[in-house]
Amino acid sequence: MNIRAVGIADSEPLAELHRQCFPKPWDAQVFVELFEAGNALGFVANDTEKQVGFVLLRYAADEAEILTLGVVPSARRRGFAKALIEAGAATACDRGAAKLFLEVDALNAPAVTLYKALGFVKIGRRHSYYQHAANKFEDALVLKASLPLVSIHRKFP
Repeated sequence: MNIRAVGIADSEPLAELHRQCFPKPWDAQVFVELFEAGNALGFVANDTEKQVGFVLLRYAADEAEILTLGVVPSARRRGFAKALIEAGAATACDRGAAKLFLEVDALNAPAVTLYKALGFVKIGRRHSYYQHAANKFEDALVLKASLPLVSIHRKFP
């Protein structure tokens, strides 16, 4: 496994990875605009020579937020997401962030389990945030972790 930083020049490959991970993918222009803002961090994970995952964060003052994180289906549950989060969190911490936030689909049990193990705690819920089908919506859990990350095992209240 290899994790490396990415930037604006990687916007097209990031968009392709996003297409492989999500039903409503971001196009390359979204990545370009985020990197042009000057406060975005991106990382990709490689399995041998193939890119299999990515994370994009934004930071400001003492806070950072995971904007998107994805691992292609064939590479899931192999530690790529954890390594990407750790790389992004460490870099955000180096740039002054003391807190890391994210939103996750309440039904995404593998992701929720991973975030718990990394020390995230539930601080809120956004009702009907994610649309799964024409008339089916699901809540997002709003999570927060202190930086640097400390892997622990806990249950959300």
